[in-house]
Amino acid sequence: MKKIISILTCSLFALAINAQQIKLVTDKESIFTSEEINRIDSLLQAYKQSSGNLVVVCTDSLDVSTKAYKDSLIAKYTKDDAQKPYAIFLLLSRKNSIVLLVSNDLTKDIPNRLEEFMKIVSYGVPALKEKKLEEGVTIICRKAMGFLDSLPKIN
Repeated sequence: MKKIISILTCSLFALAINAQQIKLVTDKESIFTSEEINRIDSLLQAYKQSSGNLVVVCTDSLDVSTKAYKDSLIAKYTKDDAQKPYAIFLLLSRKNSIVLLVSNDLTKDIPNRLEEFMKIVSYGVPALKEKKLEEGVTIICRKAMGFLDSLPKIN
């Protein structure tokens, strides 16, 4: 009986932890299957857990290139963090034909940041052109992770 109660308690605790974990993939344009979203999110969650940095993927039919859109994402994904992490957001809009990489202000003073972001996106463009969306997004996310890992550690 004690084993059953212990297992039940552990299961409920695990469910509570997972319920609080915010998804790092938001697909408002429904361009990914639920399995693809889960695979990409698992990759991003594991990276966040191991590095403390944040990579987020968002699709939206809105104009994702606006400062207001970027600022709302930064607020949503970093508001609970006592120490703000480095954060990169891969923004996609099929409706507006946009693929954009943006970051929070912690990376603003990095030399050649915009050129690096263009290079990171360019690695995934061939797969995106071939309509291999999950593959293209995964490539871009992995390159973004490498970029974040190369930055000085936040104190």
